[in-house]
Amino acid sequence: MARRKTTKTPPMKFYKKLVLNQFFLKLFGVNKFEELAEELKKVKNEGYTGENNTYYYEYLTLNFADKCSIARDELLKYDENIVRHTFRISERREQTIKWKYFQYLSLLFTEIYLEKYFRDKNRLLEELNEYVEEFNCDKDKQDKIEKYSLEDLNKIAFWNATGERVIIVMGAINALKSRISGTFIKIIHALLRAIRL
Repeated sequence: MARRKTTKTPPMKFYKKLVLNQFFLKLFGVNKFEELAEELKKVKNEGYTGENNTYYYEYLTLNFADKCSIARDELLKYDENIVRHTFRISERREQTIKWKYFQYLSLLFTEIYLEKYFRDKNRLLEELNEYVEEFNCDKDKQDKIEKYSLEDLNKIAFWNATGERVIIVMGAINALKSRISGTFIKIIHALLRAIRL
């Protein structure tokens, strides 16, 4: 008797399993990073407005207000934090750092995550696990993601193809956000000068 061939679905690609990233995208009412990125690429000026906000913030509020589940004043607070920290690490530089759209989104997602984590990590856990359930509903068993635990939430990782300069700068921003020791900030400043970012 001939054996039946079983067609096994190939495992889902790694980048499609980045649930936390997809959770953030959903907050902006999009399903793919490219949907948000394509719009932010249209921003001609990577700098800052006269009110010390990024042009990205203005663009997000104008073009995603009807889709975004983050209140405008919350988005403004996140943007102000990013700008404040950027200005701080730019103090000893000739020019203020201007973020590329993907760097800005990484910083924005970090702001959102840290604010949710420190405000109410149990609520963040609920929100993430609700999203995991939604994510898993149409996946094969091999592609399903385990639910988060509270212990999982104290770690965050980025997958950016941006080079060491951005890693160092984002480390500095996140150190400022988390109020890590002044010594660490001095090391970051020294590294920034060394690589001439």
